[in-house]
Amino acid sequence: MIGTSPLLGSIVYDYLLEGEKRDNTDRIASALILALLSSVILHFLFGIPILPNMEITNETSIDRIINTFLAKNLLYASVVSSVLALVFAALNNHGTIYAILQFFRITYKTGDADVWRDVFYKTRGCWISIGFQDGRRLVGWPKYFSSTGKPREIFVADATWYHPDEAGELIATNVSGPGVYVSNFDDVVAIELLQ
Repeated sequence: MIGTSPLLGSIVYDYLLEGEKRDNTDRIASALILALLSSVILHFLFGIPILPNMEITNETSIDRIINTFLAKNLLYASVVSSVLALVFAALNNHGTIYAILQFFRITYKTGDADVWRDVFYKTRGCWISIGFQDGRRLVGWPKYFSSTGKPREIFVADATWYHPDEAGELIATNVSGPGVYVSNFDDVVAIELLQ
């Protein structure tokens, strides 16, 4: 019954999970956990045995053995595994698991992937000001931004550049197009949130 169902669940989890990409050890561990949980759920809720009741002899064909383990239960195990993966990914993405553990004072960790995610996902509705080393500033609306991980990218809509002149005064220049795409953060010194 285990078959490929936990692998499908692990793919669903990887697809929905926000954060750094997981390594193969994490994927294998989550597939095994999903296999165990889906088998237990199928056994207790639907009465499907964890191991099929089949007597295997020397004359039992390999097709019959594979059919007994996979045929009827594969669909059910795949659905349960995928639903479990979806639930765990949603709980992880919203920080629910760590919030419960923090409530009981078990940990101080959070489920947040990194500061980039916190800034752009949790403070929606704020304009930003990106400061560069040479004194320039880019002010606008963070319309698109990369998800957690590398590389960092952001598209600033309704953008205005502020350039310092010789006297140190900032001169505003509105961007005539839809916005500015920033992909290199080597010269960025700060990203400010504007209310």
